[in-house]
Amino acid sequence: MNRFFTHLSPLSPILTDFYATISNQFWLVTQEPFLCCTILLLASRYHILPGRAGRVRSSFIHHRLSQHCQHLLLRVMLGQEKISKAKTRTLGTIEALLLLCEWYPKSLHFPPESDGWDSDLILTNPDVRDPQLDSEHEPSVSVQWQQEVIEPTKRLERMSWMILSAAVALAHELGVFKDNSTLALGENQTRSDSRIYLENLELRRQRLPCLLLIFSNIASTRIGCDSLISLGSSSPSSLLTADAKWWTPMELWVCLMHIFRSITSSYAAILREARADASVSSLINEKSQELSKWRSSFEAINVEQQSFNDTLFIDYQHVYTILNSIGMQHRLDHQSSQDNAAPCGYTDAVLDGCTQILNRISSLSRRGLLQYMPVRLFFRMASSSIFLLKALALGTTRALPIRTGSTSPAVQGLDYDGLDLLSDDQWLSLPFDSSMAPFGSLIGDLGVMPDTIDTELDFLWNLPP
Repeated sequence: MNRFFTHLSPLSPILTDFYATISNQFWLVTQEPFLCCTILLLASRYHILPGRAGRVRSSFIHHRLSQHCQHLLLRVMLGQEKISKAKTRTLGTIEALLLLCEWYPKSLHFPPESDGWDSDLILTNPDVRDPQLDSEHEPSVSVQWQQEVIEPTKRLERMSWMILSAAVALAHELGVFKDNSTLALGENQTRSDSRIYLENLELRRQRLPCLLLIFSNIASTRIGCDSLISLGSSSPSSLLTADAKWWTPMELWVCLMHIFRSITSSYAAILREARADASVSSLINEKSQELSKWRSSFEAINVEQQSFNDTLFIDYQHVYTILNSIGMQHRLDHQSSQDNAAPCGYTDAVLDGCTQILNRISSLSRRGLLQYMPVRLFFRMASSSIFLLKALALGTTRALPIRTGSTSPAVQGLDYDGLDLLSDDQWLSLPFDSSMAPFGSLIGDLGVMPDTIDTELDFLWNLPP
């Protein structure tokens, strides 16, 4: 518990520090088993036990906790509740599901345990009766690349999307999205310790709508689906007074997600309707002004929690890069071959945004935080690296030594901050952000069409030399 609340919890806005106090962990163990098991699961991945075979014992404990979390998740999905005070359909379960989107267990690196012990291997052999799929026309990849890169990526994306769907469904069931719903204190609740727990529970309920909005938008953008929920950026007045330090940066994050979703939806509409060229320029100019106002608001406030400040900065640069990549693609599609060597402001903006992200991640490595950061930060790191390589292919050669120098400290930080024996493969198996407009396939990227053939990572093996 101490390991989690010292190194992991401060890097994510999901949990309060209520359970960081040992005296309050009584309710965590007795009232919220899923959240308790998830915290132990994530902490066990980052904590190596002392003594002989400490790493082996830590891995065994982590595996057993992972199995129990799967069991609890199955109980939630099937509506199975034990007759006890330790329930699984609680606010803590929603928080636990969000935590699993931030940090994932080691088992995601490997195929299911049943692989090879049933008819799955037989059914994978080609048959003349199989319908021809569009994916058969895609570039072939090696078996190692398929097993070590694509499959772990897919498992994480699918897991995140499904458990977020469960979290949203459970939130609706518990009345999280009802503005007038409160966790009323019973008349017989006279003990001060019980009242403290219930008051904290109400605060957590008020925080969940914003958290669900943020995480569902992040996940839906990556896999090319519509967001699970759509909420305004307003917050209950009670939350503004009770948790102002948390809500002030959170409000900025929600606003940034709204801008991002409006960019992707507007651009998808432009592509569907084949509008005039002026539509793209108008979209970029309008959203650039919104991003400029957002950055002014961000610089005007004082975000006390440095990890929150890093998150907002990196996400802003990511949205800034996405927007300018649209302009870069538009210019590339509509210019003549004689103008290819002309300077492009959009390309310079993409290069600048990617460099800013990688420099901030290098700063996290120097501060010793990179190994504990949530996986969404690695999404941004991977996507900015790809954007950087693509923009350099279109930009000037003078920027090459400066820009490529930004990737070296980030990669060195990954090597130095390896968190377990899988660290060498972690860079390859990171869930690369598939919203790689303009250079990735638009299948599933901006909601143009659903992802049905698992090819949104094709941009990786189409990189220029």
